Amino acid sequence: MQDLIGGQVDCGFLAEPTVLPQIPSGRLVALASSATQRSPLLSQVPTVAESGYPGFGGSFWLVMLEPRNVPADIRQRFVAALDAAIRAPGHRERAAGIGIEMAGTAPAVAQERTAALSNAWKTVDRRVGLQVD
Repeated sequence: MQDLIGGQVDCGFLAEPTVLPQIPSGRLVALASSATQRSPLLSQVPTVAESGYPGFGGSFWLVMLEPRNVPADIRQRFVAALDAAIRAPGHRERAAGIGIEMAGTAPAVAQERTAALSNAWKTVDRRVGLQVD
């Protein structure tokens, strides 16, 4: 974001909570949202799909990871504590106020989503010829 604000790069895909404070100040101009639906906090900003790229949809998301071979009872306690934190009164509302949608999911679902997104982006990488410098 610093390079974007400083003019070293012309554009970027940045998470909504990162850019929200910069838009009203005029330091950044939101061109489009990568999400499949407009953000409630930036309802005037079209999605990439609405801007002429039908079918485009991507979102930022966080996944909690653990080392391999963590005992099942410890994993279950951690998942339960994380779920309780997400569902605690007021947490979702506060997160929504900065553009974060909090949603817990089972570890298997997170693993499936991670694998699916990884495969999807590998396809994009191959199609456009991306390489690591």
